[in-house]
Amino acid sequence: MVAISRVKVEFSGSAVTGPAASSFYTTGQVQNLRNPLVTLWTALRLQMPPTLTVTIPTTGEVFDSVTGDLTDTWSTGTPVALVGTGAGGFAAGVGARLVWKTAGVTNNRRVRGSTFVVPLTIAVYGADGTIDNAVVADWKTKCSDFTVATTTDLVIWTRPRGGTPGKVQGVTGSDVPDRVSTLRSRRT
Repeated sequence: MVAISRVKVEFSGSAVTGPAASSFYTTGQVQNLRNPLVTLWTALRLQMPPTLTVTIPTTGEVFDSVTGDLTDTWSTGTPVALVGTGAGGFAAGVGARLVWKTAGVTNNRRVRGSTFVVPLTIAVYGADGTIDNAVVADWKTKCSDFTVATTTDLVIWTRPRGGTPGKVQGVTGSDVPDRVSTLRSRRT
């Protein structure tokens, strides 16, 4: 059994419809993930509308990675609420995707994690309809810095399903595809 802690970053405000969250998992100390999360989302909010608030929690759950059972809770830090500072309008339901790479393979597929950054201000999009090249380059650097700052503790969790135990894969890198992502739903 490997204990994993979940940091559930929540999104609120009139720019989102209904509950919205992105989950990040760590096998180490939560504070070693939480501090880099604050740095990452502080940078990303520059392209988010001011009607969006990103909240990084001070409490969360700890799971058994093999069974998925809730085993404990964690509590650390002070509340952080980051309000978007991007100027101009935004397109609801579309934005960018951050990809978290691992060396793992499950069911003959590479294990990857995704974080959707939705919505973004219209200034983020290039004339060709994709994400502006300067934004992509900047975000690739920010995501790389984030993965380095989380040491080896940032993981992607493949949940247990149908009798197959859950697996944990350490994040080894990141990418920001130069494509617009459409968000149909966001699990909470």
